[in-house]
Amino acid sequence: MPRHKLVLGFAQWGSAEVPIFKMIETVTFAVQNGIEEIDCAPHYGNGAQENVLGVALLCLSEDDRARVKISTKVGRIIDPNKKSESSNGFTNSSGFSQIFDYSKEGIEKSFGQSQLRMRVSNVHALYLHDLDKGTHGEKHTTHYETFIQEGYLAFGTLKDQKKIEIAGIGSNDVEICMKLIKDGRFQIDRIMLAGCYNLLNFSALDELFPLCKEKNIKLYIAAPYGGGLLSGQKDNHFFRYEKANQQQMERLEKIKSICNQFQVDLPHAAMQFVHMHPQVEKVVVGARTSEELKATLKYALEPINPKFWEALKQEGLIPSSTVIPSYDCAPVLSIFSKLDEKGKVSSSKEVEHTELKL
Repeated sequence: MPRHKLVLGFAQWGSAEVPIFKMIETVTFAVQNGIEEIDCAPHYGNGAQENVLGVALLCLSEDDRARVKISTKVGRIIDPNKKSESSNGFTNSSGFSQIFDYSKEGIEKSFGQSQLRMRVSNVHALYLHDLDKGTHGEKHTTHYETFIQEGYLAFGTLKDQKKIEIAGIGSNDVEICMKLIKDGRFQIDRIMLAGCYNLLNFSALDELFPLCKEKNIKLYIAAPYGGGLLSGQKDNHFFRYEKANQQQMERLEKIKSICNQFQVDLPHAAMQFVHMHPQVEKVVVGARTSEELKATLKYALEPINPKFWEALKQEGLIPSSTVIPSYDCAPVLSIFSKLDEKGKVSSSKEVEHTELKL
């Protein structure tokens, strides 16, 4: 199968009107094309997207299902007895309310609910979700103290029970990741970080990346398109959940100018930039349809002329420390020549020896 770093994330489906059969089709396409990790969370659609994922898993063949690794998150309990006053930005929502709970009992209850919605007995990875000041405001200290005094113990219990393999943090905030690592009580295997390392934001690079390397913590990077601005969609001016400011738009225009010069699609550059960092273990992407995912796969696998990256460096648009791999395009092109009209690899045996220097 093609070698890449992609994980399929379910957040995007919660914020778009997509029929369930399209979601199932996309999950099947993903698994059959080498994407064998799928990430979800109770927050996405107030539990609705975990339900959809559970249905999609039932629709996979036995062999495909055996290959899939599922991850989800804890910190929110979904209350079906109370209607939510907010959809939390998700179009596809259960309508149920969320309750933040970072206690040991709350984390175990949150995970138990996720097991039922997704119809699974265990998951590959479980992430502590959104324990940051931006999410909780004045209640942050209370939630943090609850977690660091007792909540983190739930992860050890679930590991001992063989219900999870990986304990991690899922966040869009560098500060909380640094704080939890330095505290040391929560044994962190992995961090899934959204929006803090991409073509327009390098905030995780100087401190968090080195600290993770020192502590042997794996890094998964989510939102390589910055929440929309780097996706190439003309009407999408959102960056990190807000409308992009003037400085971000000006920087984007400079990047696009160099993209045009080298005939590189903006989302292709955005994907490759995140993909090629040696510390980035996986890149978490959303896709509403199999067609969108096919394009993302191509962006992840198809190399870009090293001179393009040098041009971005010279203009000060990416860090001077950015490692630029030496690419050979031939293996990638051979992979895509074997995609059928639906975008599926026609024979995994034909490409199983393909080597990609990603």
